[in-house]
Amino acid sequence: MNEPKTFTDKVLHKITTFIVITIFLWSIVVAFQSWNSLRAGKEKELLSVSTLILNQVTSNVNDLTKIKENEDLTHNQKILAMNNILQGPIGNISIQYQNAGMGYYDIELNSVITFAPNFDPLLLKEVPRSYPYFKSYESGKPEFVINDTSVGWSGKSILCVTLPVVYQGKIIGLTWTNLKIDDLYVRSIFEAAKIVVCGLIIWFMVLIYIRNSVGQTLNLLNDFSQQIIQERQDEAPFSKIPELTPVLVKLQQYTNSLKELNNQYNHSISLLNTIIEGITDGFYALDNQWRFTYINKGAQQATFKQEELIRKNIWEVYPQAVDSDVYVKLHEAKSKNIPMHWETNTILTDKRYSFSAYPYPNGITVFFRDIKEEKHNKEKLNQLAAIVESSNDAIISMALDGVIMTWNSAAETMFGYNNEEVIGKNISILVPEGLKCEEKSLDVTNYEKGFGSFETLRKTKQGRIINVLLSVAPLIDEKGTTYGASTIFHDITNHINLEKKLKEEIMQRKQSEAHLKAIFDNTKLGIGTINMEGKILKCNRAFEEMIGYTQEELCNMDWMTVTHPEDIQKDRDLTLEVFNGKREHYELERRYLKKDGRFFWGNLTIVRSVEPHEFAIAFVQDITEKKLYEEQMAKFDRLNLIGEMAAGISHEVRNPMTVVRGFLQMLQIKEGCLDYSDYFKLMIDELDRANSIITEFLSIGRNTLVDCKNGNINKIIESLKPLIEADAYTQDKYLDLELSEVPNQSLNHNEIRQLILNLCRNGLDSMTAGGTLKIKTQHQENKTILTIEDEGEGIKPDVLDKLGTPFFTTKKNGTGLGLGICYSIAARHNATINIETGPKGTTFSVEFKVDEFANMVKCDK
Repeated sequence: MNEPKTFTDKVLHKITTFIVITIFLWSIVVAFQSWNSLRAGKEKELLSVSTLILNQVTSNVNDLTKIKENEDLTHNQKILAMNNILQGPIGNISIQYQNAGMGYYDIELNSVITFAPNFDPLLLKEVPRSYPYFKSYESGKPEFVINDTSVGWSGKSILCVTLPVVYQGKIIGLTWTNLKIDDLYVRSIFEAAKIVVCGLIIWFMVLIYIRNSVGQTLNLLNDFSQQIIQERQDEAPFSKIPELTPVLVKLQQYTNSLKELNNQYNHSISLLNTIIEGITDGFYALDNQWRFTYINKGAQQATFKQEELIRKNIWEVYPQAVDSDVYVKLHEAKSKNIPMHWETNTILTDKRYSFSAYPYPNGITVFFRDIKEEKHNKEKLNQLAAIVESSNDAIISMALDGVIMTWNSAAETMFGYNNEEVIGKNISILVPEGLKCEEKSLDVTNYEKGFGSFETLRKTKQGRIINVLLSVAPLIDEKGTTYGASTIFHDITNHINLEKKLKEEIMQRKQSEAHLKAIFDNTKLGIGTINMEGKILKCNRAFEEMIGYTQEELCNMDWMTVTHPEDIQKDRDLTLEVFNGKREHYELERRYLKKDGRFFWGNLTIVRSVEPHEFAIAFVQDITEKKLYEEQMAKFDRLNLIGEMAAGISHEVRNPMTVVRGFLQMLQIKEGCLDYSDYFKLMIDELDRANSIITEFLSIGRNTLVDCKNGNINKIIESLKPLIEADAYTQDKYLDLELSEVPNQSLNHNEIRQLILNLCRNGLDSMTAGGTLKIKTQHQENKTILTIEDEGEGIKPDVLDKLGTPFFTTKKNGTGLGLGICYSIAARHNATINIETGPKGTTFSVEFKVDEFANMVKCDK
C-alpha cells in the first residue's frame, strides 16, 4: 500500500509541475514567435521576388498581348511563345534566389506560362481555380498562403505569395514565389529547445534549494503549533522566525473572538428559529443533496410534516414534483447561485403560491405563501386601474373636502391640467364662475347617496366651457365609512352639437324620404329594386297592380320569374352588363307575366345604384295599350289600303255585273228561255252573292261616319239570341248568356249585330259537338265589355298575329273577311278587341268606351 505523500513532496511536486508547464508554454511561445518572425521575413523576401517577376511581365506586356491576340497561333503555340519571352528572365531571377520557386500564370490563356527552377514544359498547363493561388485574382491584392503540397518541391509544404498583374485596369495574370517551410520549422524548434534546456537546469537547482528550506520551515512550524495547542510560549521558534510572535498573539485573540461569536451564533440561531416559527409563510431548508434540514410551522400547516420529512430527499418524497416549476426554479437558483422568485400552482394543492429561493453553500432555503386570494384581489385592482386609465371619460376621485386625489389621462386630455397641477387642488377649479346650480355637486355631505348622472357645464384650463355628463358615486372603506367621491365626466359637447345637426339632417332626410316615398307610392310608373343575384328587393304599389303580385310575394322573387320566356335571355344579358359596369343603364320594351298567367307590355329602364349596397332600380311603364294601339293602327292601315283598293275594284267590277244581271233578268222572262229559268235564277243568285262579298269587302275599308243611336248592347244580344241558338242547335252545341247591367251608349245597331254574329259563328265553328258558347257583358269604370268565350282548341301562336287580316282564314269555305269586318266596326265605335287563347278555348273581348252624350254624338271612323 502506497504511503501518503509528505508536505515536502507535495510542494516539490507542485513546483515541478509549475516549472515544467512554464517551460513548455514558454518554449511554445518562443517557437511560435520565432516562426512568425522567420515567416514575416520570408514573406517580405518572396514579395520582392514576385515584384521582380511582375516587372518582367509588365515590361513585355505589349509583346505578350500581341501573341495572345494572334489568331493564327493555337492555344499551346501562344503559351510556348510567351514562355520563350519570359523563361530567360525568370530563370535568371531563380539563380539569384536558389531556395525559391516562382512563375507566371496567365488568366486569359488559363495556363502556367513560365516556371523556375526545374523548368519542365509539361508544367505549362491549367491549374484548377480551387487552388489557393487564385485568391489574388479574386481580391486584386497580394495574398500569402501556406499549402500542404507543391509541384516544384516534390509535394512538400510551401509558403507562397501571389501577386496580381494588372494591365489597362484588368487582372491579366498572377506571379508567384514560394519556398519550402521545413527549414522554418527546424529553426523554430531549435529556438524552443534552447529554452527547454535552460529551464531544466534552473528547475534542478531550485528543487535542491526548496527541499532544504521546506524541511527547516516545517520543523519550526511544528514547534509553533505545539505551543499554540499547549498554550505555552517557547522562544526557540520565535528567534528563528520572529514574524510568528504577532501571529501567535492574533491567534489567541481570534480564539477568544471565536468563543464569543459562537455564543452569539447560538443566540442568533435561537432567535432565528423563533422568528421563522412565528411567521405565517411556509419555510423549509434543503441541503446540497436536496434533503430537508428544517421545516417551520407554516410549511407544516400546508402539506409538509417535519417528523416525516427531515433528512429525506424532497424529490424522492414528492416524485410528481420532478420537472415542475418548483423543481426547475430550485435547480436554476442552486446552479446559478442566485435568488429566485416565482409564482405557480403546485401539484400538491389547487392553490397558487409565491416562492422565494435563496441558495447558500450548504444548500438552499425556500419561503412560500398562498397568494390565490391576494392574486385575485390584485388582478381585480389592476383591471379596475386599467379601466380607469384607458377610459375615454375623465375619472376623478376627491376627498370629502373636495380635494382631488386621483386624475386619469382622459381628465388631462379633457380639462388640460396634468397630475402635478391638480392633485391636492379643490374640484371647484373646474366649475364655471356664477354656476349656482352646481352647489349641490360640491356639497360633500351628499356624496353618501350619490347623484346618479346629470348634464352640466365645466371649465377647462384654457377657459373653454364644455358640456359634460357628470356621474357622482361615494367612496366607502371597509368599515362602511364614506371618505370621498368618484366623479366621471363624459364630454358631450360634440355629441350635443352633433345631435343638433343630426336632428336637422334627420328632419331634412325625413322630408326628402317622405317626398320620395310619396312619389314612389303614388306614381303610375312601376318601380322596383333588384340585387346582383336577380332577386326583387322592393317594389311600389303601381308595380304590384301591374304584375298582380303583392309586395310580400314579390320580395326575394327572381326577376326572371315575371319575365316572358322569349325576353329572358336579352333582359338577363343587359342586366349583367349593368352590374358588371359595362353600361350605366339600359331601356327595353319587353313582356311581363302577371300572376294570373297573362302578360302585358312594359317599357323597362334599368339603372345601377352602388350606395349603400349594390343593386339596380327598375322603372316599368305599362305600354300594353300603346302596343295594342300600334297593332290596331297597323291593321287599320292595312284595312284602309284594302278599302281604297276595294273601292276602285268594286266600282269597275260592279258595273259589268249590273249589266250582266239586267240582261239575265230580261232573258229569264223571254218565251224561248223559260225552260232555262232555273239556270238564270242560279246565275242571278251567284251574281248577288258576289255583290254581297264586294259589299263586305267595302265595309272593311270604310272610313266614313256611320249613324249611331242611343242603345243598349244587352238588347241587341237578346234580339240575336234565337238566331245564335238556332245555329248552335243545328251543330249540337249550347249557348250561355251572362249579361250584367250596362249603360246605354251610341251604337250602330246593324254593325254591332254583324260584329256579334261574326264572333259567335267563329266561336261555334271552332268547337266540337257538346261545347258551350258564352256571351258576357259587364261594366268597368267607363267601359262596357262584351266577352265571347268558346271551348275550342285555341288559336295557334303563328295564326294569332294574322287574325283580322283580310282574306286570311283557317276555314275551308271562308272568305277571310269576317274578323276584318269586326275590327273595322270596333274601330268605328272607338272600341278595341282583345284576344286571349289557350288549349281550353278562346275569349274575344270588345271594350266600348261609354259616351256620356250618347244621343248627341255620331260614331267616329
